[in-house]
Amino acid sequence: AFGLMGYIGYGPNTQDIVTLNLPAHWSSTMMIFAVCIALVFTFPVMMVPVYEIVERNLAAKEWFQKSVSPINYALVFRFLRACIVCSVALVAVSVPAFGDFISLIGSLCCGVLAFVIPA
Repeated sequence: AFGLMGYIGYGPNTQDIVTLNLPAHWSSTMMIFAVCIALVFTFPVMMVPVYEIVERNLAAKEWFQKSVSPINYALVFRFLRACIVCSVALVAVSVPAFGDFISLIGSLCCGVLAFVIPA
C-alpha cells in the first residue's frame, strides 16, 4: 500500500528510493534523517535471528567446543557478529543494483527471520 501511494503521488517518475522524490526542504531532510535513524534501530532486530542460528550451529560443532574455552565464547561470538555485519556491508557495496537485490531478499526472508525462525 505504501508503494502504491508513492506511485499515485509521483506518477511514472517515481524513483526507487521514495525520499528522493521529496522537494529540497528542511522537512525532507528531517524525513530522510528519521528514515536513517529507523534503519539503524531495525538492522539489529533483523540480524538477531541470523546471529542466533550461526552461533547455535557453531557451538554445536565438536571441534569448536574443543578449541574454544567457555571463557572465550563471548569474545568469539562478538567477533563472529562483527564479521557478519562486515559481510552484509560488503554485499551492500559490491552489488550494483542493491535496491532491487534488497527488495527481493527482504520480501522473501526478513519476515521469516524476524517472526518464524526465533520461535
